[in-house]
Amino acid sequence: PRLYAPVLIGDERPGRCRLAAPLRIGMIDGPLNPRHPALRRARVNYTTLIGDAAPSPADHGTAVAALIVGEDPTGALAGFARGAELHAVAVFSRQDARDESSVERIVQALDLLVSRDVRLINISIAGPRSPALQRAISAAAARGVVMVAASGNDGVQQVAFPAEAREVIAVTAVDSIKRRYRLANFGYEIEFSAPGVDVYTALANGGGYGSGTSFATPIVTALIAREMARGVAGDSTLRARLRAGAEALGDGQRNPEFGYGLVRASNC
Repeated sequence: PRLYAPVLIGDERPGRCRLAAPLRIGMIDGPLNPRHPALRRARVNYTTLIGDAAPSPADHGTAVAALIVGEDPTGALAGFARGAELHAVAVFSRQDARDESSVERIVQALDLLVSRDVRLINISIAGPRSPALQRAISAAAARGVVMVAASGNDGVQQVAFPAEAREVIAVTAVDSIKRRYRLANFGYEIEFSAPGVDVYTALANGGGYGSGTSFATPIVTALIAREMARGVAGDSTLRARLRAGAEALGDGQRNPEFGYGLVRASNC
């Protein structure tokens, strides 16, 4: 179904949830189109750190932003944490037909968001381990920042960084019948699964379908935002809330393919 994601996590309709209280959510990603109809009515603070470099296409960043805070009367492009104030930082540029970033940009983005008192950050990017980024993540976690990241889309038994980091909540993607996305990385660091295959969301212009752990991650971020907006605080408490509500998938209480299972929505 076109809009299966809300139903799969337990929302009775797309865009049903507006946060119970104001909340800032950070996002480290590629460029986005803040003039997209799904984002024009949302609260989006957009910063780019790519300087004079050619920007990456805006499809990915626009999609992730809309999955968090999108506003759409039809519900089709509505976000899962409507009403949040999104602080989006672009760190990807285009070089030789490839999208690329740097540890320096990502660390700068993380520091910027922490300085703005953002306490929940979506990181739908994946790459190799970096000691410098690990130090920045540890410092942010020590200040109470909750970080959620994509496990990666290489189809290998190795959760990508920074999702691999102990302080970060690692997310994988499942389809409409709860199968793991065929290209999703897997490993024991995986904590939660969310819809991320043929998800209908915003593109730079208009809407379309996207698949990948990048699109599952903002759904988990949004469900954490719902808890935080109701006054739930602390990384361990928030993880426990998600675990308590998750639908087990695969073998045992936790496994390398699905983590603790499919996240399920609670009240707004």
